[in-house]
Amino acid sequence: MGQDITVTRVESGVESAHIYSLNRSLTGMEIITYSDETMTVDTNNPAEVLAQRLLAMGVDTVSVYSNIVTINCEPEAFGKLEKQISETIENLFRFYGDHAGWAVAE
Repeated sequence: MGQDITVTRVESGVESAHIYSLNRSLTGMEIITYSDETMTVDTNNPAEVLAQRLLAMGVDTVSVYSNIVTINCEPEAFGKLEKQISETIENLFRFYGDHAGWAVAE
C-alpha cells in the first residue's frame, strides 16, 4: 500500500477556480494545463493520470505546478464534485503494482 496525499484546499478568490495544495509534487517546476479528457496518458506521469480522472468527472481544465493543482469548473458543478475531487487526489498513490491508484488501464 502506498501513502495518501494530504490535500489542503486554498481559496482562489474566483468562483470557478479551485486550488489544492498537496504534500508532494506531481510535476517539476513547469505549469502544465490539461483540458482534453481523451488525451493520450503516460501512465508513469501521475499529473496526467490525475488530470484525466478529474476531466472525466466534468471539470473544465486542470493545471498542475509541482504540488499545486488548480481546477477550473463551474460553481454549480464544483459543489457536486468537491468531495469526489478531494478523494481522487488523496488516493492517487494509494497502492503499488497493478492495483495502483494512479495506474490507467491500457
